[in-house]
Amino acid sequence: MLGNGKRIWQPTAMQERKSLRMNKEQKQFLLSSLFSGIMIGIGCTVYLSCVNKLVGALLFCAGLFFILTNGGTLFTGICGLKTPVKKLAWVFVLNGLGTVIPAIVSWSNVVDGATKLGATAAAVMLGKLGMNPVSWLLNGLMCGVLMYLAVIGYKKAKDSLHGIAAVLFAIVGFIVCGFEHSIADMGYLTIAIPNLSFWQILQCMGMILVIMLGNVFGGKLMRMGLMTALVIGIHNFPEGIATFMSAIDNPTLGIAIAAAIAIHNIPEGIAVSIPIYYATGDRRKAFRLSLLSGLAEPVGAILAWLVLTPFMTPTLMGCILSGVAGIMVFISIDELLPAAREYGEAHISIYGVVAGMALMAVSLILLA
Repeated sequence: MLGNGKRIWQPTAMQERKSLRMNKEQKQFLLSSLFSGIMIGIGCTVYLSCVNKLVGALLFCAGLFFILTNGGTLFTGICGLKTPVKKLAWVFVLNGLGTVIPAIVSWSNVVDGATKLGATAAAVMLGKLGMNPVSWLLNGLMCGVLMYLAVIGYKKAKDSLHGIAAVLFAIVGFIVCGFEHSIADMGYLTIAIPNLSFWQILQCMGMILVIMLGNVFGGKLMRMGLMTALVIGIHNFPEGIATFMSAIDNPTLGIAIAAAIAIHNIPEGIAVSIPIYYATGDRRKAFRLSLLSGLAEPVGAILAWLVLTPFMTPTLMGCILSGVAGIMVFISIDELLPAAREYGEAHISIYGVVAGMALMAVSLILLA
């Protein structure tokens, strides 16, 4: 305590432990991000050294698998997940710094003022610069989709064999198809620096930023599409039960509910198919997932017919209908509205909500 009676603030033991824990987590985050960048840099070096690019792609997979199994933090592995923008930015920068370390090693192998790998890397980067920015963005988007599938497939694999298969499919796919991985491109750029002019380096950095945006969009769209398909499928299951049971209790009400549900299934199908189509470019896949999410509804109706009919009471009917309403409200607030506000004007999403509510109200009035 000071002479004027004021107390000097001192941290409590709990605050000190919390501060130490935060410092430990920050240190782990820093090291795991740098480690991932180093592994990608090594993968780039190995890939450039291989005459057979398929072999190089397989060896690159080994680097990514090592990152996943050792808790590394890779930008393209987390950009499709719910990750704060600030954290994403730090991971991108730290991954990029990590790729510099293997590049410095390659710089030491100098022949007549140019590196052997540097010449190959420079040819790769200049070839990429020959494409237009739309191609950079689309190739980055497709890579983001495959990287999202690799990370999710590995994390949800039943065993290590399935995890390896998911990683192999995604990484070999994006390399063979020529899709763009922003961190790998940073690795190529750092190796190629001694062989590029200052202006070419700036152009490559601008290209990598466009590719980075494509990686983020691809991962986000894929996650949103799969999540929407899943939650709408879950929603449609009890919805089928509600439609069937209301028709049994009151055929007129059943017809009105069936018609209203048929109307609102149109935007549901759009909400599933459009994100998946833009994430994969595959119309059939978008259609299949949309169809599968909708087929949960007749499955729910059949289940209600086989199981619930003997036990139906007004109380159970009220619970089913309120449960269906709660599921859809949660889906709308937790997934669809945030996605709509993220990819479009905020006010337009609110107008859409109001218009949808008005459409449902009118349909119920007309069919009452």
